Amino acid sequence: MALLSAALVLLLSRTSTRRIISPSRLFSVTSLKVSYNEKNLISSTKSNTVRIFQSLLAKRQKRQELEATVVEGSKMIFDLLRNPETRDLVQHILVSTDDWNDYVPILDKLIHSHEEYGKTTQAPIVPLISPATASVVRACSDVITNQGIVAKVSIPKPQISLRQHNYPFYVIADGLQDPGNVGTLLRSCAAAGAAGFIVLPNTCDPWSPKAVRSAMGTSFQLPIMQASGWEECCELLEQCNCRRVLAATMLVNNDEDNEGKLTQQSTCYFDIDFTSEPVAIVLGSEGSGLSNEIYKELLASPDSVGKDGELRMEAVHIPMQTGVESLNAAVCGSLMLYEYVRQRTIKEK
Repeated sequence: MALLSAALVLLLSRTSTRRIISPSRLFSVTSLKVSYNEKNLISSTKSNTVRIFQSLLAKRQKRQELEATVVEGSKMIFDLLRNPETRDLVQHILVSTDDWNDYVPILDKLIHSHEEYGKTTQAPIVPLISPATASVVRACSDVITNQGIVAKVSIPKPQISLRQHNYPFYVIADGLQDPGNVGTLLRSCAAAGAAGFIVLPNTCDPWSPKAVRSAMGTSFQLPIMQASGWEECCELLEQCNCRRVLAATMLVNNDEDNEGKLTQQSTCYFDIDFTSEPVAIVLGSEGSGLSNEIYKELLASPDSVGKDGELRMEAVHIPMQTGVESLNAAVCGSLMLYEYVRQRTIKEK
């Protein structure tokens, strides 16, 4: 027991560099129980730290300005620290004093367990870990019952062109309003190996706390691009050598939707070849479907053959029984993503 305690003290005494603060200044170890330094305790719900967390929870503009969001819950925070590609994104972790002894030893192990730790002359980048009262953590949380741990996490800069894919597949969100749907769709994109996710105007913020929770942390593993409009979206797709766009209309042939909008001939999604070239799919809002701008592009688009180098758009649908008007946007996108996975798997065998 004495040896184990001494080893843990040694780990906790190493230098941190998010603010060049040694973890031993934040907490200490006695008989394997972790105590915190009272000087570092955040006890006021009106503190600057709380104000920053609350602004990130509430305001999309603030998240864009600070390029950060709030992640809640031990699983997502631990997963971010466990993954070498995302662990440096974690900036500041607040741990409730009620849960301090449960979480801090695990956090310390995750932070110090990477191979490069202690093997370089430069100290590793580690997050600041602060003890906080239960009321402070509650004020920094977006859920009714929090788990006693929240974190400020950097929003990664998308590197969509650097991802290597033999059969690139992109998803475009056109006015999706439900952060739960956006988060679920992001999770499906990451699971299916999509190359990127593009957000058009009037779509809810994919970095809102609810969307991040619904995505279960996968948002940080997928390039997410913000486009100011369809024109910029097309430019992003061209940078990725993607010139084929599928618009999910949920309409068959030359049917009209409930607003009288005509579509071009629509193809059932399992008759689409998703692996012949880079492809993107546009998913409209839960209530009104595709935006007017996308509908106009769909009707004006060249046929499915298209001209060399010209972006073309095609209508695609998922077959449904009579009387069913539409599918949930995340379900629709997930079905098409996994048809892509099925075709890709066959080609890669």
